Amino acid sequence: MGILTATLIALGSSTPAIAATDDTTSATLQQFDLLTTASTANTESSEISWSSLSVEAGLTVETSVGTVSVSPVTESVPSTTGSGQALIYDAGSDYSFALTAGPVAPANAGYVVIDSPSAPNTYAFEIQADGLPATLTPTDGDRILVKNSRGQTLNVVGAAWARDAEGVSLPSWYSIEGNILTQHVDHSEAAYPVVADPSLECDGLFCTIMYTRSETQQLATSTTTAATLISTGCTALGGVIGGLACGIAASYMIDYANSALNAGKCVGIRAIIYIPQPTTHPVTENCRS
Repeated sequence: MGILTATLIALGSSTPAIAATDDTTSATLQQFDLLTTASTANTESSEISWSSLSVEAGLTVETSVGTVSVSPVTESVPSTTGSGQALIYDAGSDYSFALTAGPVAPANAGYVVIDSPSAPNTYAFEIQADGLPATLTPTDGDRILVKNSRGQTLNVVGAAWARDAEGVSLPSWYSIEGNILTQHVDHSEAAYPVVADPSLECDGLFCTIMYTRSETQQLATSTTTAATLISTGCTALGGVIGGLACGIAASYMIDYANSALNAGKCVGIRAIIYIPQPTTHPVTENCRS
Protein backbone atom coordinates (compact mmCIF):
# COMPACT_ATOMS: atom_id res chain seq x y z
CA MET A 1 0.00 0.00 0.00
CA GLY A 2 1.15 3.50 -0.53
CA ILE A 3 2.92 5.23 2.35
CA LEU A 4 1.84 8.84 2.34
CA THR A 5 3.00 11.89 4.20
CA ALA A 6 -0.10 14.05 4.35
CA THR A 7 -3.78 14.13 3.51
CA LEU A 8 -5.46 16.94 1.64
CA ILE A 9 -9.22 17.35 1.52
CA ALA A 10 -9.51 19.19 -1.76
CA LEU A 11 -12.45 21.54 -1.48
CA GLY A 12 -12.31 24.46 -3.87
CA SER A 13 -14.85 27.25 -3.92
CA SER A 14 -16.75 25.54 -6.74
CA THR A 15 -16.78 22.15 -5.04
CA PRO A 16 -19.96 21.10 -3.21
CA ALA A 17 -19.64 21.20 0.55
CA ILE A 18 -19.20 17.94 2.41
CA ALA A 19 -21.28 17.39 5.51
CA ALA A 20 -19.47 16.12 8.58
CA THR A 21 -20.49 12.83 10.13
CA ASP A 22 -19.35 10.35 12.75
CA ASP A 23 -21.18 7.17 11.85
CA THR A 24 -20.80 3.45 12.20
CA THR A 25 -18.82 3.20 8.96
CA SER A 26 -15.85 5.14 10.32
CA ALA A 27 -16.15 3.25 13.62
CA THR A 28 -15.97 -0.03 11.71
CA LEU A 29 -12.87 1.09 9.81
CA GLN A 30 -11.26 1.99 13.13
CA GLN A 31 -12.26 -1.41 14.51
CA PHE A 32 -10.48 -3.06 11.58
CA ASP A 33 -7.40 -0.80 12.06
CA LEU A 34 -8.03 0.88 8.71
CA LEU A 35 -8.51 4.40 10.05
CA THR A 36 -7.09 6.27 13.02
CA THR A 37 -9.22 8.03 15.58
CA ALA A 38 -9.69 11.77 15.18
CA SER A 39 -7.68 12.42 18.33
CA THR A 40 -4.56 10.71 16.96
CA ALA A 41 -4.76 11.84 13.34
CA ASN A 42 -2.11 14.27 12.16
CA THR A 43 -4.16 16.58 9.96
CA GLU A 44 -1.72 19.50 10.00
CA SER A 45 1.32 17.89 8.40
CA SER A 46 3.30 20.34 6.28
CA GLU A 47 4.99 17.61 4.27
CA ILE A 48 4.24 16.85 0.63
CA SER A 49 0.86 15.28 -0.04
CA TRP A 50 0.49 12.63 -2.74
CA SER A 51 -3.22 12.03 -2.24
CA SER A 52 -6.44 14.00 -1.98
CA LEU A 53 -10.13 13.43 -1.28
CA SER A 54 -12.87 15.43 -3.00
CA VAL A 55 -16.57 15.19 -3.78
CA GLU A 56 -15.99 15.38 -7.52
CA ALA A 57 -13.05 13.01 -7.99
CA GLY A 58 -13.21 10.82 -4.89
CA LEU A 59 -9.72 9.58 -4.00
CA THR A 60 -6.89 10.88 -6.19
CA VAL A 61 -3.33 9.58 -5.89
CA GLU A 62 -0.32 11.06 -7.66
CA THR A 63 2.65 8.94 -8.69
CA SER A 64 5.81 9.82 -10.57
CA VAL A 65 4.08 9.04 -13.87
CA GLY A 66 0.53 10.37 -13.47
CA THR A 67 -2.65 10.49 -11.37
CA VAL A 68 -5.30 7.90 -10.65
CA SER A 69 -8.73 8.63 -9.17
CA VAL A 70 -11.14 6.14 -7.60
CA SER A 71 -14.78 6.74 -6.69
CA PRO A 72 -17.61 4.36 -5.82
CA VAL A 73 -20.43 3.89 -8.29
CA THR A 74 -23.29 5.18 -6.17
CA GLU A 75 -25.82 8.00 -6.13
CA SER A 76 -25.02 8.73 -2.48
CA VAL A 77 -23.51 12.12 -1.66
CA PRO A 78 -20.43 11.68 0.53
CA SER A 79 -19.97 13.01 4.03
CA THR A 80 -16.68 13.28 5.87
CA THR A 81 -15.49 12.13 9.25
CA GLY A 82 -15.04 14.86 11.84
CA SER A 83 -11.41 15.67 11.01
CA GLY A 84 -11.67 14.99 7.29
CA GLN A 85 -10.02 11.58 7.48
CA ALA A 86 -12.34 9.79 5.05
CA LEU A 87 -15.24 10.24 2.68
CA ILE A 88 -18.26 8.14 3.64
CA TYR A 89 -20.96 7.20 1.12
CA ASP A 90 -24.03 5.90 2.95
CA ALA A 91 -25.76 3.58 0.48
CA GLY A 92 -28.48 2.52 2.93
CA SER A 93 -28.88 0.39 6.02
CA ASP A 94 -27.12 -2.64 4.51
CA TYR A 95 -23.79 -1.24 3.30
CA SER A 96 -21.69 1.85 2.70
CA PHE A 97 -18.57 2.94 0.83
CA ALA A 98 -15.58 4.81 2.23
CA LEU A 99 -12.51 6.42 0.66
CA THR A 100 -9.37 6.95 2.74
CA ALA A 101 -5.93 8.47 2.23
CA GLY A 102 -2.78 8.56 4.37
CA PRO A 103 -1.37 9.28 6.83
CA VAL A 104 -4.53 8.81 8.90
CA ALA A 105 -5.22 5.51 7.14
CA PRO A 106 -2.92 2.63 6.21
CA ALA A 107 -3.92 2.78 2.55
CA ASN A 108 -5.20 4.83 -0.34
CA ALA A 109 -8.32 2.75 -0.64
CA GLY A 110 -11.97 2.43 -1.50
CA TYR A 111 -13.63 0.36 1.19
CA VAL A 112 -16.98 -1.37 1.31
CA VAL A 113 -18.52 -1.87 4.75
CA ILE A 114 -21.20 -4.57 4.63
CA ASP A 115 -23.60 -4.59 7.58
CA SER A 116 -26.16 -7.31 6.87
CA PRO A 117 -26.79 -10.49 4.87
CA SER A 118 -29.28 -8.60 2.68
CA ALA A 119 -26.48 -6.43 1.26
CA PRO A 120 -25.46 -7.10 -2.36
CA ASN A 121 -22.48 -9.24 -3.33
CA THR A 122 -21.00 -6.80 -5.87
CA TYR A 123 -19.58 -3.29 -5.39
CA ALA A 124 -18.38 -1.12 -8.25
CA PHE A 125 -15.69 1.57 -8.42
CA GLU A 126 -14.96 3.92 -11.31
CA ILE A 127 -11.27 4.49 -12.02
CA GLN A 128 -9.81 7.44 -13.93
CA ALA A 129 -6.22 7.79 -15.17
CA ASP A 130 -4.93 11.31 -15.83
CA GLY A 131 -8.53 12.55 -15.84
CA LEU A 132 -9.79 10.05 -18.42
CA PRO A 133 -11.32 6.56 -18.13
CA ALA A 134 -8.56 4.14 -17.16
CA THR A 135 -7.67 0.90 -18.87
CA LEU A 136 -7.73 -1.91 -16.30
CA THR A 137 -5.54 -4.95 -16.94
CA PRO A 138 -5.57 -7.99 -14.63
CA THR A 139 -2.28 -9.61 -13.62
CA ASP A 140 -1.26 -12.76 -11.80
CA GLY A 141 -2.22 -12.65 -8.15
CA ASP A 142 -5.56 -10.89 -8.83
CA ARG A 143 -3.91 -7.48 -8.99
CA ILE A 144 -4.99 -4.86 -11.53
CA LEU A 145 -2.73 -2.56 -13.55
CA VAL A 146 -4.22 0.92 -14.03
CA LYS A 147 -3.17 2.40 -17.38
CA ASN A 148 -3.76 5.75 -19.05
CA SER A 149 -4.93 6.36 -22.63
CA ARG A 150 -1.33 5.96 -23.87
CA GLY A 151 -1.02 2.50 -22.34
CA GLN A 152 1.31 3.68 -19.58
CA THR A 153 0.86 1.98 -16.20
CA LEU A 154 0.21 4.57 -13.48
CA ASN A 155 -0.69 2.43 -10.48
CA VAL A 156 -1.60 -1.04 -9.25
CA VAL A 157 -4.80 -2.10 -7.49
CA GLY A 158 -4.01 -4.62 -4.77
CA ALA A 159 -5.52 -8.09 -4.73
CA ALA A 160 -9.16 -8.30 -3.67
CA TRP A 161 -9.79 -9.16 -0.04
CA ALA A 162 -12.68 -9.19 2.42
CA ARG A 163 -12.72 -9.91 6.15
CA ASP A 164 -15.56 -10.27 8.63
CA ALA A 165 -15.93 -9.13 12.24
CA GLU A 166 -14.26 -12.29 13.54
CA GLY A 167 -11.23 -11.83 11.30
CA VAL A 168 -12.24 -14.58 8.88
CA SER A 169 -11.18 -14.04 5.27
CA LEU A 170 -14.06 -14.27 2.82
CA PRO A 171 -14.02 -15.19 -0.88
CA SER A 172 -13.54 -12.03 -2.94
CA TRP A 173 -12.50 -11.29 -6.51
CA TYR A 174 -12.67 -8.63 -9.22
CA SER A 175 -14.41 -8.27 -12.54
CA ILE A 176 -13.75 -5.51 -15.08
CA GLU A 177 -16.01 -3.69 -17.51
CA GLY A 178 -14.35 -0.71 -19.17
CA ASN A 179 -12.98 1.50 -16.40
CA ILE A 180 -15.36 0.03 -13.80
CA LEU A 181 -13.75 -2.33 -11.30
CA THR A 182 -16.29 -4.47 -9.46
CA GLN A 183 -15.38 -6.29 -6.28
CA HIS A 184 -17.36 -9.45 -5.59
CA VAL A 185 -17.75 -10.54 -1.97
CA ASP A 186 -19.30 -13.82 -0.82
CA HIS A 187 -20.53 -12.88 2.66
CA SER A 188 -23.21 -15.55 2.95
CA GLU A 189 -21.65 -17.05 6.10
CA ALA A 190 -20.05 -13.92 7.53
CA ALA A 191 -20.11 -12.34 10.96
CA TYR A 192 -21.01 -8.68 10.40
CA PRO A 193 -19.73 -6.11 9.76
CA VAL A 194 -17.61 -7.13 6.77
CA VAL A 195 -14.96 -4.91 5.19
CA ALA A 196 -13.67 -5.30 1.62
CA ASP A 197 -11.08 -3.18 -0.14
CA PRO A 198 -9.57 -2.37 -3.52
CA SER A 199 -6.50 -0.25 -2.68
CA LEU A 200 -3.97 1.66 -4.78
CA GLU A 201 -0.49 0.33 -4.09
CA CYS A 202 1.64 3.24 -5.35
CA ASP A 203 2.06 6.92 -4.52
CA GLY A 204 4.74 9.49 -5.25
CA LEU A 205 7.30 7.85 -2.96
CA PHE A 206 6.72 4.10 -2.88
CA CYS A 207 5.05 1.19 -4.58
CA THR A 208 4.21 -1.73 -2.31
CA ILE A 209 2.83 -5.13 -3.25
CA MET A 210 1.46 -6.83 -0.13
CA TYR A 211 0.91 -10.57 -0.08
CA THR A 212 -2.06 -12.22 1.58
CA ARG A 213 -1.68 -14.46 4.61
CA SER A 214 -1.95 -17.51 2.34
CA GLU A 215 0.72 -16.15 0.00
CA THR A 216 2.96 -15.28 2.96
CA GLN A 217 2.61 -18.87 4.20
CA GLN A 218 3.59 -20.12 0.74
CA LEU A 219 6.57 -17.75 0.69
CA ALA A 220 7.70 -19.16 4.03
CA THR A 221 7.77 -22.80 2.99
CA SER A 222 8.87 -23.21 -0.63
CA THR A 223 11.83 -21.77 -2.53
CA THR A 224 10.11 -22.41 -5.86
CA THR A 225 6.87 -20.76 -4.77
CA ALA A 226 8.79 -17.87 -3.21
CA ALA A 227 10.61 -17.25 -6.49
CA THR A 228 7.31 -17.27 -8.39
CA LEU A 229 5.58 -14.89 -6.00
CA ILE A 230 8.57 -12.54 -5.95
CA SER A 231 8.54 -12.49 -9.75
CA THR A 232 4.79 -11.76 -9.80
CA GLY A 233 5.15 -8.89 -7.35
CA CYS A 234 8.15 -7.40 -9.11
CA THR A 235 6.39 -7.60 -12.47
CA ALA A 236 3.50 -5.55 -11.08
CA LEU A 237 5.91 -3.02 -9.56
CA GLY A 238 7.94 -2.83 -12.75
CA GLY A 239 4.85 -1.80 -14.68
CA VAL A 240 4.82 1.46 -12.72
CA ILE A 241 8.54 1.98 -12.09
CA GLY A 242 10.78 1.87 -15.13
CA GLY A 243 14.25 0.39 -14.68
CA LEU A 244 13.31 -1.36 -11.44
CA ALA A 245 16.00 -3.66 -10.06
CA CYS A 246 14.22 -6.45 -8.18
CA GLY A 247 16.95 -8.56 -6.63
CA ILE A 248 15.32 -10.19 -3.60
CA ALA A 249 16.62 -13.73 -3.10
CA ALA A 250 14.04 -16.45 -2.48
CA SER A 251 15.95 -17.73 0.55
CA TYR A 252 15.97 -14.27 2.11
CA MET A 253 12.25 -13.84 1.48
CA ILE A 254 11.56 -17.23 3.08
CA ASP A 255 13.25 -16.08 6.30
CA TYR A 256 11.46 -12.74 6.15
CA ALA A 257 8.07 -14.40 5.61
CA ASN A 258 8.61 -16.74 8.57
CA SER A 259 9.46 -13.78 10.80
CA ALA A 260 6.34 -11.97 9.61
CA LEU A 261 4.11 -14.98 10.32
CA ASN A 262 5.63 -15.38 13.78
CA ALA A 263 4.60 -11.78 14.47
CA GLY A 264 1.10 -12.37 13.09
CA LYS A 265 1.79 -10.23 10.02
CA CYS A 266 2.16 -10.56 6.26
CA VAL A 267 5.08 -9.78 3.98
CA GLY A 268 5.28 -7.55 0.93
CA ILE A 269 7.72 -6.01 -1.54
CA ARG A 270 8.29 -2.25 -1.52
CA ALA A 271 10.06 -0.19 -4.17
CA ILE A 272 11.44 3.28 -3.49
CA ILE A 273 10.81 5.46 -6.52
CA TYR A 274 12.95 8.59 -6.14
CA ILE A 275 16.48 7.23 -6.20
CA PRO A 276 18.77 6.93 -9.25
CA GLN A 277 18.23 3.17 -9.49
CA PRO A 278 14.88 2.10 -7.96
CA THR A 279 15.32 -1.03 -5.87
CA THR A 280 13.10 -3.27 -3.78
CA HIS A 281 13.11 -4.59 -0.24
CA PRO A 282 10.71 -6.73 1.82
CA VAL A 283 8.34 -5.21 4.38
CA THR A 284 5.92 -6.56 6.98
CA GLU A 285 2.46 -5.15 7.69
CA ASN A 286 -0.82 -6.29 9.17
CA CYS A 287 -2.44 -8.92 6.98
CA ARG A 288 -5.37 -7.73 4.89
CA SER A 289 -6.72 -11.23 4.42
